[in-house]
Parts: sequence; structure tokens; C-alpha cells
Amino acid sequence: MDELIFWVYLQQALGFANRSLFAVLDAFGSARGFYEASAAEKKACGLFRPGQLQKIQNVDINVCAKIVEKCARLGYDMITPDSDAYPIRLRHIPDPPAVLYVSGTLGDLDDEAAVAVVGTRKCADSSRAAVFELCTRLAQAGAVIVSGGALGIDTSALQGALNGGGKPIAVLGCGLDYPYLPENEALRRDIAKTGALVSEYPPGYPSAPQNFPVRNRIMSGLSLGVIVAEAGPRSGALITAKHALEQGRDVFALPGDPPGGRCAGGDALLRDGAKPVLSPADVLEEYAALYPHRLDLGGSEIPLARSAAQAPALNGAVRASDSRKPRGKSGGGAQTANDQRPSVQTASEPFRLPDMPDGLSEAAGKLYRCIGAPVMGADALVEQSGLSEAAAIAALTELELMGIIAALPGGRYAFCL
Repeated sequence: MDELIFWVYLQQALGFANRSLFAVLDAFGSARGFYEASAAEKKACGLFRPGQLQKIQNVDINVCAKIVEKCARLGYDMITPDSDAYPIRLRHIPDPPAVLYVSGTLGDLDDEAAVAVVGTRKCADSSRAAVFELCTRLAQAGAVIVSGGALGIDTSALQGALNGGGKPIAVLGCGLDYPYLPENEALRRDIAKTGALVSEYPPGYPSAPQNFPVRNRIMSGLSLGVIVAEAGPRSGALITAKHALEQGRDVFALPGDPPGGRCAGGDALLRDGAKPVLSPADVLEEYAALYPHRLDLGGSEIPLARSAAQAPALNGAVRASDSRKPRGKSGGGAQTANDQRPSVQTASEPFRLPDMPDGLSEAAGKLYRCIGAPVMGADALVEQSGLSEAAAIAALTELELMGIIAALPGGRYAFCL
């Protein structure tokens, strides 16, 4: 049987963003060894909760074989940690993917000055222009641009990389063949021809809100640093920056123009020590000594023009003067992008869980219903919800982005008013 089938089995059994991948491989020797181990042996290793053991038992090896067959039929590469093609950078993050599905050519990213560029979907024209120009010039200088394939900043970054003759990498939050954003289909085809489309989700896997925060760790994991463009105080781009810091990557940010408001998240990163990007040189100079055979800094010190007229037409763009509507019901914990940090319900007040806000995914809804105190540990929430580790991480992130909970030191979360 094809060894790839056992890797897909391992991925299906553990779920996405599981931090025990290498512990499982150490315990069972290989993906095949894990598959061939008895239920008693899997229980005895001490790595799984009862709910996880039941999930593992329900994984159908025949479904895994069909995924491998479909990849072969569609021409997708499957890269696993036992392959020389698996990026070393990605191998060393806390929760590396068991399988990467690739359309195009990923190449040897460990020998490339790859930087991720992230930001909001609904961005101002000036931000689109700045990102398009920045990524055009970074690609011309020899850098590889990594982004997420969404509308707004992601699309401008990838368009700019192609415009600069680069080989961009788009990391998707769904299967490579899933019809995500039909308006970007031509862009994805161009990326697959010159660079690569990448996903840890198998072919046919649908797009869902909880996929994207989980996906973001791969963007930062493939890169030397992350550039945050326009991002509000609860933008998903800040999750990528958080992953970058956890993974030991550099964090850059484009200063807000004007400061605050729609750029408040990036401005906060700058106050916390992120490096401001006023020209491509601000990024390239960090890696020039490491990749002299890849990077050419000539002319990179010229400041970005930030002219909205330079940005290509793009769906999903809005004017900087537009306001963002708050998410969720009023009183349910969500706030507008211009609000300050959410207030936290104190222990002295009688705890009352408001009605569930609109728009939560099924997993986030399960987690929400388990909130029974102003402050709870993540382990208690996950245990009570019955969610897998990967689903719980995505759900916690979703609730945090909506301003419903706030992360505290020590793996705890506070419920926000």
C-alpha cells in the first residue's frame, strides 16, 4: 500500500494543527506504524483523550486511499515530513501539517527569502496600492511572497508578486480544487503556473471560517517574516503575526495612513516593536546577508509611493472612509473595529452568559455554550466541548477575533462583555 495513504490516515486521525504529530511518530515509528498499532496500543501511549481515540477508530483507510488517488488524478503533489521536499522551516513549528497538498512548484523554500504578507479583505485603495507596489518590488529583488489567497490585501500581494516576475505561494484554507472565490480563479491558475498553491486540507475540503486561523500558521511557518498591512484591532492578520512570534519569525507592519482606525492592529504591532515598512529595503536588509545569492537590494530604499491609482482593480476593496459594522448581537461581546480593548466581566459580578451571537461556526457555538465563568482555562473549555484539538484551536481563535473572549497568561481565557 502507498505510504502516502498512511500519512493521510495520520492527518485524518490527528486533525489539523495537532501539536502531537512528532510525538506520535516517535511513539509508533512511522505513519504506517501508527495505522497498524492496535486500539490498545494507541490508548496506552497516553497521547490521546477518549474522544480522540474514538475519532481515530472511525477513520476509514479506504477514504484515505481515495484522497491519494484523487491527488494523482489532479496532478497535486503530496509532501510529508519524511520527504526531502518538506520545508525545514515548517517542520520546526509547534504544529506542523502531516500532509501538504501542492499544485505547482513549491521549490526549496529553505533557500529562499520568503516573506508572508497579510491584511484585511476589505481594504482601502491606498493600502492595496502600497501592498501591490511593495510585493512587485520585493519580487523583483528576488524575494518570494507568501499570502492567503483571499480578497483585499492577499490578492494585491499575490498580484504584485506576479507583476514583479516572482513565484508566489498562496496558502489556502480549503482543498486546492474547491471553488473558493471564483473571481480569483484566474489568479490561482497563474500562481500554480509560476509558484504554488498550498493547503493542508485534502481535495474537496470546503472553505469554512474556522479553517483560516488554523491555515495562518502555515503562512508564517513557510516564511522568514510576516508583513502586516491594513489590519483592524481584531483582524485575522494579527493571528498570523501571533503565530510568527511563536515560531520565532520577524514581524513587520506598514504604518497606518492615516494612523488608527482600519490600521489600528498594525499600529499596535509597531508600538510593540514590529519593524515599520516604508520601503522594500526595510524588509530586504534583514535577509540580504543570509541570501546574497537571491536578493538584489538595488533601488529598494526608494519609499513606497502609496498611490491608489497604482493598484489594480479588485473585488472587495472599500474606501478608507467606510466604517466596519460590528459583528454579532449588541450586548453579546462584539465591538466595532474602532472600539478599545474589550472589557472583561469580573469575578465579583454574577456570571450570566448572554444569548449566543449570530454568525458563529458550529464548533465556536459548542465552545461558547461551555463558558460558565468569567475566566476559564483552555483545557476545561476544550474538554467540556468535546471538540478535537484542531477544532478547538480554530473555535477559540474565532471567539477571540469576535471579541467574545480575550486570551490571558497561563492558557486562560476571559469572557468579555
